[in-house]
Amino acid sequence: MVDRVGPRQLMRSFMYGHPHRRGNRRLVIAVVLVSLLLLTLAVMLRSTIVLRAGTAAGVDPLIVFGTVYDSSGNLVEGADVTATVTGTIDPAPSQSTASIGGFYSVTFNGTDWKIGDTVKVVASFGGESGENQTTADSTSIEIDVHLVSTIPEFHGSASVMLTVGAMAALILLIARRRR
Repeated sequence: MVDRVGPRQLMRSFMYGHPHRRGNRRLVIAVVLVSLLLLTLAVMLRSTIVLRAGTAAGVDPLIVFGTVYDSSGNLVEGADVTATVTGTIDPAPSQSTASIGGFYSVTFNGTDWKIGDTVKVVASFGGESGENQTTADSTSIEIDVHLVSTIPEFHGSASVMLTVGAMAALILLIARRRR
């Protein structure tokens, strides 16, 4: 015949031992205290590692690399590429290079960036330009840039006046022909 023991009786048996023998109470208390100590140590060690990874300045260099594509999706050889790190360092450090075979790579010193900074890459080539950005979350970041055609802007009143004058002359010419 098998005795069925409930959880309360099992715990009582473990704490106090067999009813006819002396208990293991001190051993149980020691095991519980050592377990709590190890658990506390593990939690403290883990939180220290997480804090260090989230706030530490980059001890290692930051490598930013990627590919430059034109508006048709082709790789761009010789595009001017500038990468800038913004966030905690002032002024924002930047590196420039030219794409080789459509690929570029720049490296920032460990003192120029921190985890959580924003890395922005701007590329331009032959009347097209583009930009892309991401957050620095590791020591190696891939940022691809797709170029788009830029529309020329009118800077200065002389070019605006010239454009408005040409449009007015065209309207007068059309109006005279209708008479």
